Amino acid sequence: MREEFSVLDRLPLGCFVISRSYAVLHWNLCMEGWTDLPASEALGSDLRELFPKFRESAVSTRLEALFDGGPPVILSFQLHGDLLPRRRPTRVPRVRQCTASSLPSADGLVFVVEDCTDIAAKSRDARAELERREAVEGRLRAALEEGEMLMREMHHRVKNNLHMVQSLISLETSSLPEGSAKDWLAALEARVNSIAELHDSLSHQKPGSEIAADEYLASICEHIFSALAATPGGPSLRLELEELSLPSDQILYLGLAVNELITNAVKYGGKRITLSLARAPGGGIEVCVKDDGPGFETLKPPRADSLGLRLVESLTGQMGGSLEADGSSGGLFRMRIPAPVQ
Repeated sequence: MREEFSVLDRLPLGCFVISRSYAVLHWNLCMEGWTDLPASEALGSDLRELFPKFRESAVSTRLEALFDGGPPVILSFQLHGDLLPRRRPTRVPRVRQCTASSLPSADGLVFVVEDCTDIAAKSRDARAELERREAVEGRLRAALEEGEMLMREMHHRVKNNLHMVQSLISLETSSLPEGSAKDWLAALEARVNSIAELHDSLSHQKPGSEIAADEYLASICEHIFSALAATPGGPSLRLELEELSLPSDQILYLGLAVNELITNAVKYGGKRITLSLARAPGGGIEVCVKDDGPGFETLKPPRADSLGLRLVESLTGQMGGSLEADGSSGGLFRMRIPAPVQ
């Protein structure tokens, strides 16, 4: 053992030195343990005879440049395989990476060998875990997409069924003479339409997404006016709807309430009806239905005990809001709702 290389025995890495002729000049303690090759046998031997992988051109051509003072080279396990196999193979192959540098003082090369088995194993485990998670994520994504498709299909079918119910009510209504029974069925048809319109909107949305309240209320009003006010000289409707979205549960209550108020205004109000929807200054939303009709003098409007107005009060309460009525200049109903607006 050459004394100048003895410091290499103290390193916690495999180290060995070869001459230009590939004779082993030093073989440290780590190399003995990692290869089962004692230094007494390695010293003076041709490295290529001990480990034939060093004869392969992929390795030898890179090392030849080093003898002439070229830059250090890395001989990786992934590209070059196991250059320094143990004499007694283990169940778990070791993953080692070599770095070779020129050593002008010995007219040779010095090799530093790092055992990366644990790092490689952890890397493999990490890749396996990543692949497992990606597979699980893919299955979850597919299940979510399937669930969304089924939910949209369900809303579509519910909408169709409600439209069928609505058509049956309409047929029954058309066969009745003018009177309370016909008015009651017309109001029922409008309520069914409000729910059907919501399911139509939900069939085009992702589950959990919010609904455009302005578009939904406009479609409800369009149906009411086509059914009740489509006559020459009938009332007109003005929409002042701010673009905003609401959760589907709140918008159902809101749609039913607006349906009742617009229907009431068409029947008992004046010639001009206005529906407005806007963000309230203190948060939430404000919905107003106003007409230029005769109004009312009492604190509560006439027919306040009717099913429609009682339903509006109940729906407003379900949304945690308040309902105000003012009949001093036509009819005015204002709902203030603490809704999360987007």
